[in-house]
Amino acid sequence: MKKILIAVLSAALLISAFGAAPVLAKDKVFYLAIPQDYSKIYTFLSRVWEKGYRDYATMINMEGGVEGYRFEFLSADHANEPQRGIELYEQYKKKGAMIMNMASTPLAHAVLPRCMKDGISLYTPMHGRGDAVIGDAFPWVFPLGATYSSKSAVLLEYIYNQESKNLKGKKIAYVHIDTAFGREVIPVLTRLGQKLGYKMRTFGYPPPGNEQASIWTQVRRFQPDWVILWGAGIGQSVAVKEALRNGIPINRITSCDWLLEQGMKIVGTEKAKGVVRVEGIAPGRDVPIIQKILKEVYGAGKGAGDERIVGSTLYNVSIGLSLPYAEVVRIAVKKYGEPLTADKLRAAFEQIKDFNCGGLTAPITTSPTDHEGGGGARVSTWDGKQFAPLTGWHVSQFRDTVLEVARESAAKYKAAGHPFKKPSIIVK
Repeated sequence: MKKILIAVLSAALLISAFGAAPVLAKDKVFYLAIPQDYSKIYTFLSRVWEKGYRDYATMINMEGGVEGYRFEFLSADHANEPQRGIELYEQYKKKGAMIMNMASTPLAHAVLPRCMKDGISLYTPMHGRGDAVIGDAFPWVFPLGATYSSKSAVLLEYIYNQESKNLKGKKIAYVHIDTAFGREVIPVLTRLGQKLGYKMRTFGYPPPGNEQASIWTQVRRFQPDWVILWGAGIGQSVAVKEALRNGIPINRITSCDWLLEQGMKIVGTEKAKGVVRVEGIAPGRDVPIIQKILKEVYGAGKGAGDERIVGSTLYNVSIGLSLPYAEVVRIAVKKYGEPLTADKLRAAFEQIKDFNCGGLTAPITTSPTDHEGGGGARVSTWDGKQFAPLTGWHVSQFRDTVLEVARESAAKYKAAGHPFKKPSIIVK
C-alpha cells in the first residue's frame, strides 16, 4: 500500500512539474482553449461567442465526443491585453490544450512566437496575421477559412462586376477602424488599385468608432463612387449613418462581415436596405448544423443562452469557428492513432478536404502551403429583415493578388529567422 501511495504521489509531482500527462482512454478530453475579451473592446461579440462555443461542446459531448474525446471549453477574460493573453496561454498549455485560439489580433501576435517554439497550433480564424496562410513560413499557425484579405478581394470583385468590370478612374473610400484589423487589407486593396486603375483613399478613425464626423467631411470631399467600411461593433452602424448623411447611396456602401443585424436596427431597417457586406459564415437558421443544435441542444433544454440568438450572424460565426476542431481531431486520430498529440493535430490541420462547416462556409481544403483553405466567401445585402446572399460561395478572381501580397509579407517574416519547433509529421 505504501509503495502504491508513493507511486501516485510521484506521478502527481511529475504532472505538476512537466504539465498534464497524456489523457487516459477512459477520460479523454480535448480542450477548446478560447480566452476572449469580455470587458473592453470585443464585448459586443464575446458573450454570444461564449454561448455558441458552449453549445457546440454540449452537442459534441451528447453525441459521445469525437473519436471518444470529450470537449471541454476553457475561457477567461484577457481584456484584449497581450500580457494577460500570454498568461492564459501558459495556463492552458500546462492544462494540456494543444490548439490555441486567442480571439484577438493583438493577442494572436503576442502568443505566435510561443506557439511556434512550443509546437502548439495557433488557430486564428477572423483575426491574427493574414500572411499566416503561407504554411511554409508559419507551420504552426492556421487562419483557416477566408481571411480578411481574401474577403476584401471578394468584395472588390463585386464592385468590379457592378461597374461592368471597369474600375479605371473610379474612386473608392476605405473607411476603417485604426487598428491592425482595420489596416490589414489595405495592402491588398492598394495593389488591386494599381492593377485595375481605381483610386483608393483611406480614412481611419480611433476605436471604438462612435465618433467619426470629422473623417466623413473628408470622405465627402473625396466624392467616392464606392465606400468600403472596415470596422466592428458600434463603429459600423455609425459609419453607415454617416455615409448616408453625407450623400452616399445605400447600394454603394459596402462592408466587412461585422455589419450586423443589431447595427441595421440602429441605422433603421428600412433605411439600411441595399447595404452590402462580404461574409465568410452564413447567418440564419436554415443551415443543417444550426438546425441540429436547435433540435439536440435547445430541444433538450441544455442551451447555454437565449434561444433567440441562435441563427444570428454572431452566433453562427461562433459555431462556424468551432466545427474545424472536431474535424482535425477526427483526422488526427484516424490517420495517426492515439494518443492525440499537438504534432498530429498540426498535421491534421493541413489535410482538411472540402469541409464546409456544416453548411456555414465555402468548402475548405488545406495543404502544407495553404493554411487558409482556399479563401472562399460570398456577398450579401440587407433586405430589410435579414442579410440575403447576392452571390454564391466563391474564391475571388483576384486571389492571385491576395497570395502575392501574403507571400511577400511571409517571406520577410521567414527571412528574419524566427525560431520554431520543426514538425515531426511532414504532410506530403
